[in-house]
Amino acid sequence: MYTRLFRYKTTLTVPKATLKGIGAMGLDSSTVVDLFTRGSQASLMLEHFVASELGYEHVGKTGAPYDMLGPEGRLEMRLAHAGRPVAFSQSSMRGAGRKFVKKGFLERTRELAGFLVVSTARFPEITIFEISAAEVIDLYKRNALGSSGNLSNTLFLQLREELSGGRPVR
Repeated sequence: MYTRLFRYKTTLTVPKATLKGIGAMGLDSSTVVDLFTRGSQASLMLEHFVASELGYEHVGKTGAPYDMLGPEGRLEMRLAHAGRPVAFSQSSMRGAGRKFVKKGFLERTRELAGFLVVSTARFPEITIFEISAAEVIDLYKRNALGSSGNLSNTLFLQLREELSGGRPVR
């Protein structure tokens, strides 16, 4: 079911010079790799990098209604990292003291063209998949996503190689 909805987009590799630049902040290479592998602490930098590499326009501000503008239209980037679900709901609906609101989730998702799901499990290699907003809404309505708009990380990890069309994806 999911393999027809997610499409492999590309695999990018962060150049060593970029990693050295990040290391100039006083971080050793293992710390940089750890931050990007876990993803959430580095998500804004990843958004900028992915948008730049794909030739998309990055919105450039936190809290904007979408992350980047590509040929498909408005796109949001979501991270797939170890042990955490791929969360399609907006960040204002996730975390301590926050509440998932179905109507808000569906309205906001309808304003998008789709999502780029970015896996940083093998950083500095970054694998990107795409799924349309309409497909995410359909999955939610069919209860294929969790009640708060999440795809389990276990399921996403199981599908990665098949989703990549046979390309070696880790």
